[in-house]
Amino acid sequence: MELMILLAAGALFAALLALNNLLKAFARTRKVGLVDLLLAFMTTLIFVTAITLTSLPDAASAPATTWSLYAAAGIGAASVITLLVEVFRPQRLRGSRGLLGVFSALLIALSSVAIPFAGGVYRCAAF
Repeated sequence: MELMILLAAGALFAALLALNNLLKAFARTRKVGLVDLLLAFMTTLIFVTAITLTSLPDAASAPATTWSLYAAAGIGAASVITLLVEVFRPQRLRGSRGLLGVFSALLIALSSVAIPFAGGVYRCAAF
């Protein structure tokens, strides 16, 4: 139950991140602000926490890895659109929210592969 709440909160933060990045890219806001950084940080942190919780030895099987990959794909797609909008700004990719979103999506995708793999290696070594 707690894991599903965590995944729902992660999905909410991911949607807010994508929407915030797109709106600010179309508004041609120049600087990446604190809200932008906090949304990216919270999105990444929540999904990585959910993946880690499902990789614990006594955790029940849960769809956290699958949901995290879907979220990473969604964030990545919205960030690529944001990057395409930002390329036509005068400052180009300086202070790019699209790059921030792509980096967040890559961290989530990498974590969804690396953390379960590390958990499996640990279980095999510990017997």
